[in-house]
Amino acid sequence: MAETTPHLAPIVVLLFLGAVFLTGVSLLLLLYGAARRSKRYARIGGGSALAVVACYALLLCGVSLASSETRRTAVKNVSLSSVIRSFASAGMTCR
Repeated sequence: MAETTPHLAPIVVLLFLGAVFLTGVSLLLLLYGAARRSKRYARIGGGSALAVVACYALLLCGVSLASSETRRTAVKNVSLSSVIRSFASAGMTCR
C-alpha cells in the first residue's frame, strides 16, 4: 500500500460496493414484485433498498462528523474580508 493511502481505504471501497450491490438486488426484487403484482416481494425489495441506503447515509454522515478533520476546520478563523474576496469575481465591486 502506498504511503499516502489511508489504511481503511480498501474497507471503505468494499463497503460502498457492497451497498451498491445490495441496493441493486433490492431494487430488482422490487421490480420483480411489481411485475408479478406481489405485495410481499415489492414490500421486501423496497424496504430493504430503503434500509440499505439509509444505513449507508447514516454511517457516512456519522463518520464524517466524528472525523478529526471536521473538528479542525470548524475551529479555523476566517475573516469577513477573505470571504467577501472569495465570492467576488473580477467584474464585481464590493462596497
